[in-house]
Amino acid sequence: MCGIAGYFGKGSKKSLADMVGEIDYRGPDGVYFYKDRDVGIAQNRLAIVGSDYSSIIANENKNVILACNGEIYNYKKLKRKLDGHDFKTDTDTEVIVHLYEEYGIDFLKMIRGMFSLALYDKEKKKLFLARDKTGQKSLYWGVFDGTLIFSSELKGVAQHPSFKKEIDLSAFNKYLLYEYVPAPDTIIKGLRKLTAGSYLSYQKGNITEKKYWDYSFNDTYKEYSKKEILKRFDDVLEKSIDTVSPSGKFGIFLSGGIDSSTLVYYCKKLGRNFETLTAEFEEESFNEAGRATRIAEYFDIKNQKISITPEKVIKSFDDIYELLDEPQSNMTLIPSYFLSLKAKSKFKVCLEGNGIDELMCGYGTLTAEKIVEFYLKFPNFFRENIFPRMVDLLPTSRKYFSLDFKIKKFIDGADPDPIKRHHYWCGSFNRKQRKRLMKKNLLKKIKIEDDFSSIEKYGGEENPEKINLIIYDYLKTYLPETVCPKTDRSGMYNSVEVRLPFLDDAIIDFTSCLPAEYKMKRLKGKFLLENLMADRLPGRMAKANKKGFGVPIAYWIDKEFKPLILEHLSSEKMKKSDFFNHLEVEKILSAHFEKKANNYKLIWTLFVFQYWLENVYKNL
Repeated sequence: MCGIAGYFGKGSKKSLADMVGEIDYRGPDGVYFYKDRDVGIAQNRLAIVGSDYSSIIANENKNVILACNGEIYNYKKLKRKLDGHDFKTDTDTEVIVHLYEEYGIDFLKMIRGMFSLALYDKEKKKLFLARDKTGQKSLYWGVFDGTLIFSSELKGVAQHPSFKKEIDLSAFNKYLLYEYVPAPDTIIKGLRKLTAGSYLSYQKGNITEKKYWDYSFNDTYKEYSKKEILKRFDDVLEKSIDTVSPSGKFGIFLSGGIDSSTLVYYCKKLGRNFETLTAEFEEESFNEAGRATRIAEYFDIKNQKISITPEKVIKSFDDIYELLDEPQSNMTLIPSYFLSLKAKSKFKVCLEGNGIDELMCGYGTLTAEKIVEFYLKFPNFFRENIFPRMVDLLPTSRKYFSLDFKIKKFIDGADPDPIKRHHYWCGSFNRKQRKRLMKKNLLKKIKIEDDFSSIEKYGGEENPEKINLIIYDYLKTYLPETVCPKTDRSGMYNSVEVRLPFLDDAIIDFTSCLPAEYKMKRLKGKFLLENLMADRLPGRMAKANKKGFGVPIAYWIDKEFKPLILEHLSSEKMKKSDFFNHLEVEKILSAHFEKKANNYKLIWTLFVFQYWLENVYKNL
């Protein structure tokens, strides 16, 4: 696990040192450099696998150079295919160098793990950049003044003297919808993110981007009995968790839900040495500490509860929200940060249950998908006039996904296009809202309707069932561009490697072969997982409603965070803003504080961007 950075073009040893030094928390156990004329590559190392080494990884002839951030879980198996090569270390990284010598860039299809990497072929004067299949690791790159610059994080790229910062207004428009900027775009003009499962080659100034892997769906298990499928699922989960979990002592982030509880079950069965860590909130509808305690006691595991209060969050806010470089208003970053901070003193590796929701319909929006077709049969007059007025009469609640919030969000986002409606449901500002929110002179520079340009290619995949089309979109957007970055950054900022066993290749392959009814039955997602774990968890915990790492932001905005919100979104600041119409911001705030609406998502999205603008962008 590491941080990587480099350039192809103009640069120096100081450029490299500055770039990799800005992300040194990603690898406190060593720093390595490669410099040759117009190519520079640097790496920080967090030592997890293999012995220490004194220089950047290369082949025997020093003409293939590699910097890799991540873990390759099948490197020992792959190493056995490389007889005749001289290995200087027992690391997973060195295996990649020799795989490239034998198989070329096609080695990417062979490796199983999470990674972003930079590989330089000195003889061909060719640089490769690559990102893992599911996007667990990010890689930023851009060409500025004829020099290609790259890094694990935006702040690393920004240290190169050729970097120029300018907000990409099209990306800003997308942020307001998605609450993040979808790849390949970034919030900085001219800077890009590699999409998951792809690689880039750069040679003689020519750039080629290619997809080396993608999700595919079929009904392989259609004729299998439920009993047979459960048995296969059990075997796949056990082997994958065995593969991904480390041999030494580690931690598991235990929310109390079925995903993390499943990790606890299998790690206990495998005889692994681990403890659990749980986020605890004062607000009852968000607090899963009781469930987590019950799971830990049931499996006789030591569990540590980490109390997360608004006062703690405010005190650590600078550290938390500077992690991401780009504005991203995913609130689960907050518990992820505090769990990683606590884990830092105990573990180098932790496991987290992300990924299975995307693979097996774990989100409430998939339930809404089952209802929306019926709703869309009503005439436009009812959907645009009658129903919204009726919903406005519902009492406003701040509870976890309260009824009024869910119904209002459902109606607001019920677009006829299945891909668009899911992003409206998950995100913040729709097109009408953004037109009111943005300043008029800004609207002239932005095409509001361009908000799906980054992801429209995902809607064209041919999948056997509509539910798989939607799953595919979540796997290509929400998972790699919000879930994985917040997991990676919160862990790496605290020098902790957070692994996601549910995103192992074998689990992805298995779930992609399942008929849709095993993922979602009636209005319930993760049907097969619930059936598998029903008798393995105490009580009815396998069927408990999902909360994940839900955060009581709506409550906090009303109280402890209110002064901070009003400071950053004040009328005075908004009048001077290049982005927002102060009257619309005032309207959003007033409706929330007067309890006429639960606008916490809109407010948090605005607040995070304004904070990023004043504190992160200013210092890039």
